Amino acid sequence: MKDNSDEIKKALGTLVWDFGMLEVYLKIIAAKLISDDAKIGGIVISEMSYRNLINAFDSLMKYSYSNHDIRNILKELNDVEAQRNTYIHSAYTESPKDSANIHRFKFTAKQGKGLSVTAEQVDVRNIENTCERIRVVNNELANLARKIWGDAVLKFV
Repeated sequence: MKDNSDEIKKALGTLVWDFGMLEVYLKIIAAKLISDDAKIGGIVISEMSYRNLINAFDSLMKYSYSNHDIRNILKELNDVEAQRNTYIHSAYTESPKDSANIHRFKFTAKQGKGLSVTAEQVDVRNIENTCERIRVVNNELANLARKIWGDAVLKFV
């Protein structure tokens, strides 16, 4: 029996890394949309949650660059966050009888719905696919930034 726990741990680490880079790049673009002064933009966005950052990005783009259609980017930004949250805010366990069999557990209790328990076998390829989606949307953001500001935006950090 193959032990999959190390593969899953590596994939989860990659997920954290890739999502962190996505969030940083989104902050750079939002800050640039706010001001050409990096410090001013940074002050405004530094404490924003990811969701508020997406909302600010959307509103700023509509205000300043309404000719750019960012609906697909917004959808992907929201989708990859939901997938990331699913994986990161879960607990993982090996089957005592089969270390190749890793399960993800998530417990939630929502108002009006009560307790919900999700348990599923983890396929490392699904986590890797989420990482790939994150990298793709990050590239889409980079391409959008280049269309608007040219390569100079990459020096904005």
